[in-house]
Amino acid sequence: VAENASGGTDHGTAAPHLVFGGRVRGGLHGAMPTLADLEAGDLKHRLDFRQLYASAVEEWWRIGPAPSTLGGARPVGLVT
Repeated sequence: VAENASGGTDHGTAAPHLVFGGRVRGGLHGAMPTLADLEAGDLKHRLDFRQLYASAVEEWWRIGPAPSTLGGARPVGLVT
């Protein structure tokens, strides 16, 4: 992954997110980004963060559907 002007990658475009809770379905969700397929020198995300937020809103808090501010993102099934 290409370095930025400060010699790092800052937060990048694809980062891990951790979700904790008694009803969270554990494990890795989404595919790992690959270094062989970059976009403008950055990793391509495989799971949109808005899908995680939609999961919290709809599956955990039972408020649905998720607000339009999440761009129509659908939950990813993080909660049992």
